Amino acid sequence: MSKLHLHALMVLILFMGVDLSAQKELLMVEDRSFRHPGLYQNQEDLAHMRKMIKDQIEPFFSAFKRLSEQADLDFDPQPVSHVVRGSYGRGSIGGDEFRASARASYQHALMWELTGDKTYANKAIEIINAWTPVIWDFDGNDAKVIIGWAIHEFCNAAELLRYSDSGWEADDIASFEKTLLTIYYPVIEHFFPEANGNWDGAIINSMMSIGVFCDRKDIYNRAVSHYLRGPVNGGFTRYFYPNGQCQENTRDQIHTQMGLDYFAKACQIAWTQGSDLYELANNRLALAFEFTSKYMAGHEVNAYGTISEKARDRYRDNFHAPFYHYTRVKGLSMPYTSISVDSTLAKSTVEFLSAIRAPIETVNPVSEEPQPYPMVGFRGAKFESTTNPPSDAIRVRPGDSIQAAIDLASINGKWVVLEEGVHHISSSRHLENKPLRNYPAGSIRAIQTSLHHQTSR
Repeated sequence: MSKLHLHALMVLILFMGVDLSAQKELLMVEDRSFRHPGLYQNQEDLAHMRKMIKDQIEPFFSAFKRLSEQADLDFDPQPVSHVVRGSYGRGSIGGDEFRASARASYQHALMWELTGDKTYANKAIEIINAWTPVIWDFDGNDAKVIIGWAIHEFCNAAELLRYSDSGWEADDIASFEKTLLTIYYPVIEHFFPEANGNWDGAIINSMMSIGVFCDRKDIYNRAVSHYLRGPVNGGFTRYFYPNGQCQENTRDQIHTQMGLDYFAKACQIAWTQGSDLYELANNRLALAFEFTSKYMAGHEVNAYGTISEKARDRYRDNFHAPFYHYTRVKGLSMPYTSISVDSTLAKSTVEFLSAIRAPIETVNPVSEEPQPYPMVGFRGAKFESTTNPPSDAIRVRPGDSIQAAIDLASINGKWVVLEEGVHHISSSRHLENKPLRNYPAGSIRAIQTSLHHQTSR
């Protein structure tokens, strides 16, 4: 049996193939109708929340009191026709106002559901109706993502208002639905997987929200299909690696938490609609929350590349829903995510209140932590060499034949070391007439790359 050891200053990310085709049809909405309200809460969830607040059960009651302070009845929506947002918010026109209105509409709609006070319903309706006849288009680098950030909140508010006696007029509901389909949806229809994955996470979440509110199965299914199979950084198993690492962990921890949040919110909507995105790839989303939470809690993690220290101590309030689901429904232990939950609970409002669902029987008792996909070990380069090649290793200078060195190593069993520089590969390299890990033609920039071939009986 032959063993080939590769130590290279190049990242070889291993995307383990996960066959989701068998689950795809089960996760789509085809013959069944949408449930309403059907986004982050259903009627049973809302009734449970009202009971907890009425009985002053903690932490529900404190979260409700904080929400009542945030839901400002003097909020004044400031709609604009052309929302512009450049990269990282540069040159924003109406972008902050758009997001603030989305958040305020949901806060007031939720307060209406929890208190029965129509003053809150009227404010939520006022905010949505203010934007509907005014908004015309979006422009700038962040046009897609700002819709992803905001529309799920507008839609959550709209679901709560539409399926209650809020007093929202039928003509206004129809106008809002038309705006969703003609102004917002066309901007995000084709996603943007070339960006960092938090973008498509936000877009998927808002697209599912549009699909539910408008009773458009095609839009909802389009979002779920992209969740499952999106290319580049857009799909679930491309954004979250088999060890739980997120594509953006090497960038910073704020954007990583944003990506975690939006993919989890998409799971929350799917769960309300009767399908389970949480369980995909052996509960990989739970593993991803544990990976990031462990790092943010001050522990080191095994990773591809170097995990960024940026925002390592800045917790976003987006851990409650996945923690609740995986621990209480799936029966998984999530000790590091528990730390993240504890770090945000004292200030949480909407995120906590919309996360805790009506009690259901736990599928499995809490027994184990989410497990990474079985792997032999991490592959690819490290910043420092973890081994020293022997002095009699076969050394290949840039421009020399790698194949000739490999052929020689297959006879004498010695190491092959690529000297510093750029090595061009014109075709696949072979060892004993077998492809060498199917490396394609191209170039390798090596500081020191070692190929060690051993023959064992």
